[in-house]
Amino acid sequence: MKLLFRAILPALLCAAAVPAAARAQVVPDSVVAVTKNGETLLRVNVDGRVGIGTSTPDRKLTVNGSVGADSVVAASGFKFPDGTVQTTAAVAASGTSSNVPNTLVKRDSTGSFAAGKATLDSLAVAGRSALGATSTGRLSASDTVSTSVGIKFGDGSVQTTAATSATGTSANTPNTLVQRDANGSFAAGKATLDSLAVAGRTTLGSGDVIVERVSSLANDADSILTVRNGSNRFRVTRNAGVLAVGTFDSGSSNSVPIEGAGTRMMWYPGKAAFRAGAINGTQWDDANIGSYSVAMGTDVRALGDYAFAGGARAVAANSGTFAFGEDVTATGANSVVMGYKASSSTGAGSPRLGTFVFGDRSTSATGDTVHPTITNSATWRVANGFYIYTASNLASGVSFQSGSSTTSPWCSIANAMISASNCAYLSSGGTWTNSSDVNRKHGFAAVSGEDVLARLRSVPISTWTYNGEADRVRHLGPMAQDFHAAFGLGGSDDTHIATVDADGVALAAAQALDARTTGQAWTIARQQETIAAQQRTIDAQGRELAELRARLDRLEAAVTAAAPKP
Repeated sequence: MKLLFRAILPALLCAAAVPAAARAQVVPDSVVAVTKNGETLLRVNVDGRVGIGTSTPDRKLTVNGSVGADSVVAASGFKFPDGTVQTTAAVAASGTSSNVPNTLVKRDSTGSFAAGKATLDSLAVAGRSALGATSTGRLSASDTVSTSVGIKFGDGSVQTTAATSATGTSANTPNTLVQRDANGSFAAGKATLDSLAVAGRTTLGSGDVIVERVSSLANDADSILTVRNGSNRFRVTRNAGVLAVGTFDSGSSNSVPIEGAGTRMMWYPGKAAFRAGAINGTQWDDANIGSYSVAMGTDVRALGDYAFAGGARAVAANSGTFAFGEDVTATGANSVVMGYKASSSTGAGSPRLGTFVFGDRSTSATGDTVHPTITNSATWRVANGFYIYTASNLASGVSFQSGSSTTSPWCSIANAMISASNCAYLSSGGTWTNSSDVNRKHGFAAVSGEDVLARLRSVPISTWTYNGEADRVRHLGPMAQDFHAAFGLGGSDDTHIATVDADGVALAAAQALDARTTGQAWTIARQQETIAAQQRTIDAQGRELAELRARLDRLEAAVTAAAPKP
């Protein structure tokens, strides 16, 4: 009775709203019959069947016309004879070829689709050489609800036939859903998968390319996947090792796998070349790939044979070149270029073979690339110095500095161009300065200047030319053997003369000569005093003699005057 009331309640409400022109009347076998101009609007039979727009309802509710979901709503949708409940209008089944979770699979125009993971008993690739919100209802019926027009839902959609399960085909038919056949198999043009698991199988494919677990090949006992095509094969081992084997032919017949911009890792067997990273153009086209070359990074090129390029915009353009860093170019054969803004060509663009060029990050200005000037040379830009340590504790070595802005790591020397850990250095002015700190010395002994002079007197001094120099280049000095024999300086080494030893001998000899000159000057001064005194005596004696001569002259004159005249 409750069900019957729920079924006819909407009809009674409709009858209460029937216009005056409509008439309710008693019809045999009916509880209520409403007609208008001879047309039945509502019919409620004694057997509980209700008809709207029909005088012959054949089930609990028969509607001749559309039923709008905005006024006729089931508690949980429409319940069908098989027990299923529908809450919205059925639409044609749809899917997508993209890998979108929880969606039906639909082949694209080429019959292809993508999926996350497909677990198959087997996979055959025909003719291919590669694998690739709740609402509250208002109407419920325990029997079938019939409508001659359809059922209209709240979203405006109209359903004219009962919804069925989505169907597909196992054949490779473009733009259709995929449905497995009786064996669970289906065909497709191309399947793009995140992973592929083939339960209980060791072989995929039977054409030119075989994907299999092969233990008969050498060293393949630990393989989990092997792809082979004649002598070429790709293998993945159980410990994640990867082996790719191909045929080298300088690229004459085995062309590059792909050209153009992109992000990828690529092995090119035809030239035995490897690439990994990203490029924005033709850097990895066949014409820019050298045999046995490697390039890794962004926009890098290794077009020379046996070349390596790595980093950003690095170019290894000649045979046996190495370019690593940012904006670096190795153009001279067998050159090495590293760092930032460096090239093995001259500023005019002429390659310099056999060069090693390094650029630091001290500049960012365009055009500040460091270049070599001659072949087979090392050219480095190191604005804050170059340090070579010859001990694991960094206590000894040599440094090359800028001359003013840095300090030696061992000594407080700020104006050095080259300095050593013993504090000797070449100054920015061009003079070599020996270390002579008293705190770096011991075993002091006095020196006799006269002895130095005597020893020095035995050392031959001559002019000469070094072997390897032109004859016109002359030098002045002693031979190391003579110098060592005379003074015994420098230990057992008798083929070198330390500048500090030569300077020491010269200074000692100068001091001895100075002492000798000082003594001689004193003696001479004393002698000059004696001579002066003797001169004064002579001068006095001269005056006395002159006076005596004058007296004699006067006497002679007097005698002559007193003598009798004849």
